[in-house]
Amino acid sequence: MTADISTLAVLFSLLFLLLGLGFTVVIDPYIRKSHRRIMLIIVALSLSLIGQNLGENALFVSHSNIALKNILSAYGYSVRPVILILFLHIIYPDGKKWP
Repeated sequence: MTADISTLAVLFSLLFLLLGLGFTVVIDPYIRKSHRRIMLIIVALSLSLIGQNLGENALFVSHSNIALKNILSAYGYSVRPVILILFLHIIYPDGKKWP
């Protein structure tokens, strides 16, 4: 898998945004401790999704190890709803008003 300059620019900007968000969440005194932990979990899961997408694309291009590609795809499809649920938990901490 070869990465051109535009792919690297997008990747580095995403990485810097996520790392900046993590740093901001850690140093912000106004975020509650439970919300801080959830936001850091979201940042970690988002970083893992970037790695998952890179790995899945590399396996797709090389046509090797289809089983690992399917496992990575399943991981990606299962983590995305978890991130949404964690955001909903920040918005509605009690969970009584969930749609």
